[in-house]
Amino acid sequence: SLEFAGFGRARSRLVAVSLVRRMGVPAYGAWRNAMRRPELCGYARIALSVMAADLPRSALPTAIEPGPDDLARVAGDLLELDFGKAAPDPREIAAKFRQAVPEGEEMWMIDLMSRSPNPQVIKVLTVLGKRHPDWEIAKAARKSARRARRARRARR
Repeated sequence: SLEFAGFGRARSRLVAVSLVRRMGVPAYGAWRNAMRRPELCGYARIALSVMAADLPRSALPTAIEPGPDDLARVAGDLLELDFGKAAPDPREIAAKFRQAVPEGEEMWMIDLMSRSPNPQVIKVLTVLGKRHPDWEIAKAARKSARRARRARRARR
């Protein structure tokens, strides 16, 4: 399902990612193959980072932490799903974010996103900070959005 999701739109990618993530460690090969597809590489790196503790060190790719381009693609998928509309429903935001980010890894992902200079990522953090129903996630997203904006200004 991941191979075909790479050719599809954001919605099909998020659904496929969510389904394959539920498979856990047996989906290692699918995630490894997904590293070759730019549309799926960010999701694959997130999944492989999460499963790193359950895999032998020799089985992991050398670079598994998502980079700024990977995070920008994930953020782009979220934005394509009306994540950035004027007043998105908080439950919808939580559900979409849960599809893109494994449960329990939200804070790690928000921290990674704060390091990206991409304006799409900053926009997603801003929406999460304003509208996510979990106050801890919202607070972390607000802090990370401020940090990302400051870092972006400093780079200019």
